[in-house]
Amino acid sequence: SCESNTKSSDIQKRNLLTLFPNPSAGIFTVDWGQTKTGDLSIFDAFGKSIFHQSVNSIHKLTLDLTHQPNGIYLVKWQEDNQTFSQKISVFR
Repeated sequence: SCESNTKSSDIQKRNLLTLFPNPSAGIFTVDWGQTKTGDLSIFDAFGKSIFHQSVNSIHKLTLDLTHQPNGIYLVKWQEDNQTFSQKISVFR
């Protein structure tokens, strides 16, 4: 039998931010589900930072990667010495 050691706090952290639509044609929304303050960064498949913004008291943010090539990008969120990341697929 398979047992899961996933704690509810781990699930909450994993679901901290939602990216939609995913996959995307380049324009997508980051939704935190509640008001947040922290740093948002996006990295390409090579680990190069292509976007960074410090946000203050924000609930949702729409981003445009239409100027970037197709591929998978890592969206990284940092707040209070904690880092969360999620992938977004951009295909046109």
